[in-house]
Amino acid sequence: MTFVPLVGPDWDRIAKYPSVVLESGWSESAAALARDAHLWQMGSDRAARIVLLVKFFQPDRHNKIALRLTIHRSFPDADTTPTKEYVRLTYIQTSTIIPILLICEFNL
Repeated sequence: MTFVPLVGPDWDRIAKYPSVVLESGWSESAAALARDAHLWQMGSDRAARIVLLVKFFQPDRHNKIALRLTIHRSFPDADTTPTKEYVRLTYIQTSTIIPILLICEFNL
């Protein structure tokens, strides 16, 4: 899923690339999703500013399903580090109603 903004002085042109991208994966590895984020950001010359990655994990032996949300942000003016992962949240579904936050890491 992507969000493509309107640009230009009158906000009447559609941008060439999306500025926000959501990538999710069940069978795709977390490393493959991270490569996808990098490809979106570098392939768009950093026009894709935010890439949200959602990695779903197979149920464990207790039938609990976990997901990891990672946010990658591009920095258009950066030369050495054009993208940065700065938030990672991991949830585990323990019942049909209440997800529990397990990990929250901020790398600002």
